[in-house]
Amino acid sequence: MKLKNSKFADFVPVKKGEKLFYGGYQNMLKDRGVSKFHCDRSCVVTAFTNTYLYMFRPGEEFSYNEYNDYHFWIYKILRGLR
Repeated sequence: MKLKNSKFADFVPVKKGEKLFYGGYQNMLKDRGVSKFHCDRSCVVTAFTNTYLYMFRPGEEFSYNEYNDYHFWIYKILRGLR
């Protein structure tokens, strides 16, 4: 999806080493101990995390770990684990 008037990586830039991602991806949760079963079904969690950070933390760049902190936090809320 291309956002109107956006440049590459303006939408939730996530940096891992030298790589820059355009938002997060579902399998990032495996680094937090989430099973493959739940990672494969976490598209809503990832979409919500991307939207949340885009709307409430605009213009910020996130490290992989910073993004995954938010990602896991939202995962726990949506799973009712919090």
